Amino acid sequence: MTRFLLITLAAFAATAVSAQTTLGIFVGNQGTPASITYVDRAANTAGPVAGVALSGFLQGMEILNGRLYVTGNGNRIDVVDVTTRQRVAQITDAAFGTARYFVQAGPAKAYVTTQNYATGATTSEVVILNLSTNTVAGRIAVPSAFPEGIALAGGRVYVALGAFGGSTRLAVIDPATDALLAPVEVGCEARFVLADDDGEAFAVCPDTDEIVVLNGAAGTVVMRIAAGAELGSAFGLGQDAVVARPAAGAEQALVVVTATGLLTIGTDTHAVTARVAIPDVAARPVSAVGFDVQRSQVLLGRPDATGPFSANGTVTVHGLDGALVATYAAGIFPSHVTVNATGTTAGEGGPDARGLRLGAPAPNPTTGTAEIRFTLDAPSDATVTVVDALGREVARLAAGTFAAGEHRVAADLRGVPAGVYVVRLAAGAGVVTRRLTVAR
Repeated sequence: MTRFLLITLAAFAATAVSAQTTLGIFVGNQGTPASITYVDRAANTAGPVAGVALSGFLQGMEILNGRLYVTGNGNRIDVVDVTTRQRVAQITDAAFGTARYFVQAGPAKAYVTTQNYATGATTSEVVILNLSTNTVAGRIAVPSAFPEGIALAGGRVYVALGAFGGSTRLAVIDPATDALLAPVEVGCEARFVLADDDGEAFAVCPDTDEIVVLNGAAGTVVMRIAAGAELGSAFGLGQDAVVARPAAGAEQALVVVTATGLLTIGTDTHAVTARVAIPDVAARPVSAVGFDVQRSQVLLGRPDATGPFSANGTVTVHGLDGALVATYAAGIFPSHVTVNATGTTAGEGGPDARGLRLGAPAPNPTTGTAEIRFTLDAPSDATVTVVDALGREVARLAAGTFAAGEHRVAADLRGVPAGVYVVRLAAGAGVVTRRLTVAR
C-alpha cells in the first residue's frame, strides 16, 4: 500500500473515534441451518445466539428500534431482543420466505424487500411493517421480481432492483403515502443501495464495477464513481457494502467489498480514498462487511473456502490498513454483520468542553414535529436552530437566556421539504449538532 493511502486511512481512523459504545455484534449465518452469532468485543468472545431457532437460509438482518429483525427463515420475520438475545416476536406473511433487507422509514415503520421466484414473474413486493405491533401494515408492488437493497435518502426510499440481472432502475417510494414514484434509471444493475446522513444514496453495481451517487431528495444521478476493481466477493451472496459513520464534522465513508479486499469512498467528496488489500482474501473470500465505530475497525464475514455451505466460517476484524486484529468463530456462511451500538457521536449530541449536550430528536425521522432536548451545565444565552444542507436556517426553535439543566423545545417542521437537516445548539462559545430527517 502506498504511503498516501496509509496517511488517508490513518486520518480517517483518527476522526472515526466517537463516544459511541459497541455493545455487541450480531453475525447472521446464512447457510443451512441458519444461525446467529453474538460477538462481544469487550469480553473478546463469540458464541451462538441460543434463544432463536432458525432454519432455511438467513437472508437479512437489521436493528430497528433497538431490536434485531431477521429475514429468511420460512414465512416469518424473527424479532430478537438485543440485550437478552431471546426471540420476542414473529411477523408472519407468505412473502417472507423470500424477504431480504430492511430500512426504517418512521418511528414505528419499516419496509422489507421480498423477491418473487415464480416462473415469468416481473414484479415483487416491498412489505410495510408496523414496528410497534410487529405486524404487516401493507405492501407495495415494485417492477422487478428481485428487489433487494433498500435505503432512505432525502425523504425518499430507494429500492435496488438489479439482483440476478433484474433491472437497471431503482424503485422509489414516498414514505409519507407509500406511493410508488417514478423510477430512477442508473444504467447498471444495482444490488445494494445505501444512504449517508446528508441525503445522498449510493447504488452499488457489481455488473459495471461502479457506484452511482444520487441526490436523494431530487431523485437525480449526481455522478458515477468507477471502482477500478471487481466489486463483490467470490461468492456474491452476502452484505457487500456498509456506510461507516464517524464523528460529526468528519466525512462518512462507503466501504465496499472487492475481489481483493476493500474499497473506501468518501461520501462528501465522492472520491476513492483507499484501496485496502486483505492478504488472505483469495483463500477466504469476504461475504459480509460491518464497521465498529468505537474502535474504528472493519469486521468481515468469511465463509469456509472449501465448504462454504457445510462448514462454519469466521469473522475477522481488521484495522483500516487491512491488518488482522482478531478472529472469531461464526456459523455456516456468515453473510451479515450488524453492530449494536449506543451512546452519542462525539460533537453530535455529546457534551463539548463547554458543558453543552444536545439530545437525539424524537421521533427521527419525523413527518412533521419533533421534540428536542438540550442540557446546559451553567446558565447561558443559547439558541436552537434547524439548518439545511447548505447551512441556511429553516427554523429557530429557541433563543434567550436559559438556566442550568435540561430544557425541551418543539420543532414544527410541517412546512419544511423532505430531506436531511441539522439541529444546532449554540451556547456561549460552544456548538453541538444533531442530524434530523424530515420524511413526507
